[in-house]
Amino acid sequence: LSLATTNTNSGTPTMSDDEDEEQTPVRRKRGLLKLFYGAGATSSPAASSNPLDINGDGFDPEKYMGKVMAECDLPQLIAREEDLSRQIKALDSDMQTLVYENYNKFISATDTIRNMKGQVDNMEDAMASLAENMKSIHALSQEIDSTLAPKRNQVLKLSSSHLLLKKLQFLFELPARLNMCVERGSLAQAVAYYSKASSILARYKTLDSFRGIYDECTAIVANLIAGLRRELDTCAAMEKVANVFELLNQLEPDKSQLHQLMLTKANEQYQHDNKAVMDQLGEDDSKILEAVELSNSTTLCNLAEWIIAFQDVFVGESASTKNKRPEKDSAQHQLFVFCGKTLSGYSRQVQGWLARAAGDSGSVGSSKAFTQTACAFLDGMAKLHSLIPQVDVLKFAADIVVACVRAYCRAACTRLKDKFGTVVQQVLTQLQGMEDSHDLTGVNVSELVASCVEFTETTCADVMQELYAIADSQLAEHHKYFLQEFPVRSVRQGVMQGLLSFIDTVVSGPTQQHNRAPVAADPAATDTSSSKATEVEAEGEVALTQITLLIHAGLPVFFLFLSNLAQTLADKFVAKVTQQATEQFPAKTADADSKDVDELTISQHVRTLQLASKNLLREFVHREGRTLSSLLRQHMTITDWASASPPQAASLYVQELTTRLRRTATLLAYLPDVDDFRRKTSSLSAHALNAKIMSAVQKLFSERLDIFSKKVEPFKQTVMLAVCKIVLKGYAEEVRLCTLSPNGLHQIEVDAHALHVYLHDIIYDDASERAVSTLMSQVVTAALNRCPQPERLEKDQIDAICGTAEETTA
Repeated sequence: LSLATTNTNSGTPTMSDDEDEEQTPVRRKRGLLKLFYGAGATSSPAASSNPLDINGDGFDPEKYMGKVMAECDLPQLIAREEDLSRQIKALDSDMQTLVYENYNKFISATDTIRNMKGQVDNMEDAMASLAENMKSIHALSQEIDSTLAPKRNQVLKLSSSHLLLKKLQFLFELPARLNMCVERGSLAQAVAYYSKASSILARYKTLDSFRGIYDECTAIVANLIAGLRRELDTCAAMEKVANVFELLNQLEPDKSQLHQLMLTKANEQYQHDNKAVMDQLGEDDSKILEAVELSNSTTLCNLAEWIIAFQDVFVGESASTKNKRPEKDSAQHQLFVFCGKTLSGYSRQVQGWLARAAGDSGSVGSSKAFTQTACAFLDGMAKLHSLIPQVDVLKFAADIVVACVRAYCRAACTRLKDKFGTVVQQVLTQLQGMEDSHDLTGVNVSELVASCVEFTETTCADVMQELYAIADSQLAEHHKYFLQEFPVRSVRQGVMQGLLSFIDTVVSGPTQQHNRAPVAADPAATDTSSSKATEVEAEGEVALTQITLLIHAGLPVFFLFLSNLAQTLADKFVAKVTQQATEQFPAKTADADSKDVDELTISQHVRTLQLASKNLLREFVHREGRTLSSLLRQHMTITDWASASPPQAASLYVQELTTRLRRTATLLAYLPDVDDFRRKTSSLSAHALNAKIMSAVQKLFSERLDIFSKKVEPFKQTVMLAVCKIVLKGYAEEVRLCTLSPNGLHQIEVDAHALHVYLHDIIYDDASERAVSTLMSQVVTAALNRCPQPERLEKDQIDAICGTAEETTA
């Protein structure tokens, strides 16, 4: 490509006519190449009409050169020319390559055409020879047909007559053939002979020539049928039984009766096999898995063989052609009814075995035996389901297993309730025995509670592990229940929440029902015919009844133990076991609500237990206070205060009351100290005591003491103060009922001082001290009011008497 010279007159670059003529063949070649290779098919009209597109059809060299000359300087023009030269050379090289390749293809095509021409010439000669041969064959065939035509009809008549004579000969020889086959034991051959001729004999039996043959054959077949029926009673192999029924199916006219006969034989075989399994199982629950596996290998296997044989004989594609569609439908219906009835009975039988295999739910190994038995049962039913899918025995069996798993979970929950109720009952019984023997001093309530909680956690872990064996088994492949309902509803909401609800009932019940006596269960009223599952469900209620009976005895230590137990369960047990159950039994389908339900349930149980703990602690305070007040009342009643001797020491009832209060403080040792309470380091002098008593007397009517408080804070000092307030209030009321001599008044003063000094050792904050001082002042004031000649002891005298008592006691 050469650049055109510049026209100085117009200032526009032009090309000469000679160069324009030289470009015309080039454009033509380019157009042909584009047309051949389809290069121009994809170009858009806008791109083809662009005069500045060097590759387009509408390219205008003059305009392009004008644009280039106007925009580019000389170095750029030289670079543009070199670039275009390189592109032209590349295009020329590509074009030469294409021409060479096309030339080779053209040469190859020329050779191919030449070879085809030679082969076609030879083929024409062969076709001509073949046509000549076909003409000669056709002529020969016509000649043979014309020669044999007169004898063809005669041959056909003779052949037809020969065939008819053979049939007649077969009919006349049929009785002899049947007898010979029966004698030889070739029963299948005899049945085949009779089936072949039965329709003809039935059609022409009214003719004299055929009546004798028909009657004789009918008698032989009747004996044959009777023999086949007798043979059914002795056949052991299923293959032989199926062959016998196949022969009977070809001989018996009443198919429905034959269907029923085969199903009856199948039922007899099933009952025989099932009885053998039951006899081997007996009452040994450890052989239940073995019994199910034996049923799979014998009872169900033999039943499957009977089903297959029945289908082959009466229903399947291999059944006799004599079985019309209505007869096949009737046979299939009878088979479905028989299988449904038989397998439903077997499933209920296995349901009882599964209940026995479950045994003591939550015990080690129980769920393993249960799961293996259930899987073996479903495997056996799955094989039968493949034979008779219309009956859907697998779904029925899976529903049976699901019902057993639900019952297993209910039994597991009841067992947990019983274990918890039993351990609580044992602790309460132990505390009652120690109370009866006056040996509660060494009782550690926190240790008892810790042992109960630890035992319950261990029991829950064992039961959860057993239930996990069910969740981790192959049962999930047979029913969708194991994907969502089993882990969420049966285990987490059924077993665990059932246990927590029972715990709520146990710890909350005493504060709600302690005022009414529980009704003990009558052993004679137990229904001996109730199932094992029903008995298990009643065990938790029995434990609850026993606990209620013990609580009704009213021992204060019971309420203290249950209060600590409820608080410990709320703090450490509820959230822990619920979280463990959630992690161990996650829902296998998307269910965002289950987690929210678990969290809500945890908060509900925690609130219930915390409230129960507070109520039980308040009940302990009230009962302990009333118990000590009753002890004090007995001593006050038997003492003759009107003729009392001069006081030598504190009364014995004060010492006994002090001992009981010390025991109460020991029982409360598990409770924490109040943070802002600080024990005073100095002892309380008698003068300070009297000053405090007088100050309390002045505030007696200005301050109101809440004796039976509805709210008791769970601290050692606050609980002891609540008990002491009840005791001292009762003490004051008892004093108001007595008539005192001066000596009696002095004894009350000494007793009040000694009791106050002891109480100061366990109740040492200012607020509690004021309350105790107020109540002590009420006791002394009541004594002054009940003495006709009141004369108080000096503080030195009281200190001397109390000091002497302390030295004597030491």
